[in-house]
Amino acid sequence: MEQIIDRNIGVHFGDMDAPFPFAGVASMFDGNLVANNPNFGAYKAGTNGYIGTEFTAGKIFSRALYYGWNDRGILDDGSAGTVYIYGKKGAPANGTDGLLIGQASFSEPSPLAYGSPLTINSMDTVNAYTHIWAYVTTAAATGICGAELEMYELTSAVQQHVKPAAIFIGAGQSNMVGAAPVPDQAIYVNRARIMMFALDGTVKPASDPIMDPTGSLWPQFDNSAVGCGTMLPFANSVVANFKNFDALIVNSSKGSTSIDLWAKGGELYNGMIARTKLALSAAPYGSFIAGMVWQQGESDTFTEASSTAWVDKFHALVANVRTDLNMPDLPVVFVGLGPYDAFAPGWPQLRFSQQFMRLPANCLYVKTFDLANVASPDWLVTGSVVTIGERVSKAMLQLLPEMF
Repeated sequence: MEQIIDRNIGVHFGDMDAPFPFAGVASMFDGNLVANNPNFGAYKAGTNGYIGTEFTAGKIFSRALYYGWNDRGILDDGSAGTVYIYGKKGAPANGTDGLLIGQASFSEPSPLAYGSPLTINSMDTVNAYTHIWAYVTTAAATGICGAELEMYELTSAVQQHVKPAAIFIGAGQSNMVGAAPVPDQAIYVNRARIMMFALDGTVKPASDPIMDPTGSLWPQFDNSAVGCGTMLPFANSVVANFKNFDALIVNSSKGSTSIDLWAKGGELYNGMIARTKLALSAAPYGSFIAGMVWQQGESDTFTEASSTAWVDKFHALVANVRTDLNMPDLPVVFVGLGPYDAFAPGWPQLRFSQQFMRLPANCLYVKTFDLANVASPDWLVTGSVVTIGERVSKAMLQLLPEMF
C-alpha cells in the first residue's frame, strides 16, 4: 500500500541563469509535507530543469510521477528528454548532487501533457533522504511553463518494519559476481530482511543475480554472465543472527580480474569504495558498514610469480579499504580458491598460500577446495555457492562485535 506524501508544482521561470538552488526565485525545496499542497519550486536554465521537495528523513519511496504541461510550453519543438529522480541525505549543491533513484525518457509529442504523467517506478528504495528532486534534460533550450512532481511512499504500517542495515561489501571476480545457475529464490528464507545496492544506483530487495547490469551506472562492474554468487547466500545466513539489524549487500565485482586490477586508484577499487559510501548514504537511518567479503585469485594463478605476489597485494588491498572507509578494524572474510589445481600452473601454490598465510588482523579465510565445480573449471555449482555463503557467514560472525 502507498500514499502520496507531497505534490510539488513549479511555475514558469523561463530561460534564466541562477546558481543552484535557484537564487532569486522560489526555493526548489518547499519544506512542506502537506499532501496535495501546491508548492513552487521549478527552475529552467537552458536545457536543464529542476523541481524538487524537501522531506524529513526516513521515508520509503515507492514511485514518482512527473507531469510536464506541454500544452503550455514544456516541449513543443519535437525534441526529446529524460527525467532523472535524485535523492540525497542533506541539501544538494547542484541538480545532480545526489544518488540517482530512477529515470525515464520522453519525446515530443510526449506523454507529459497534464493528466498523462511519466511514471518512474524504480523507486523501491529504503532510504534516509531529506531531499528528492527531478532533474530534467531536454534537447533544446525551452522554458518550463509548468511541471509537477508527485512523490509516493509506502504506508506507515510498512515503515514500522524497517530496521537499520548492516552493510556488507562484496568484491572479487567471477565466483563473487555469480557464475552458478540462479536457484529458486525461495531457498533464501530470510530474503525479506536483505536489500541490495544494485548497479542502477538503487537500493532494492535482494535477488539473484545481484550483479544484474541493467541500467548500470558503473560500467567497470558490468559482466556478460551473471548468476548466483556468494553474497546472497551469505546474507541469508548471517542476517538470521541479527535482532536489531537487517542486511544490505553492496557487491562490486568483475570477472577475470587479477588483484593488480584492484589496486588503489584504479577504476575497480575506486568504484567499490564509491559504491559503498553511496550505499551507506542511501540506507535506512542508523545503518553502518559491517564487513567485507573478498573472493578472487583465479586470474593470479597463470604464473608462479603472480601467485607468489598475491599475498602481499591482498594485505595492501585490505589496508587501503580500511583506510579509505576510516574503519581500521573492518572485518574481512576472504574466500579461497576452489578445487581445480590443474587450471593453471600457480593454482596449487596460491591455494596453499591462501590457506596458511599470515592473515591481516580481524580477517578470516574460508576454504572451498572441498566443493564441487562444473562447466568452467574455476566456477562452482549452485550448491557449492550456497555452502560457501554459509561458511562465510560463520566466519564473519566470529569477527563482528558483540552488538550483533
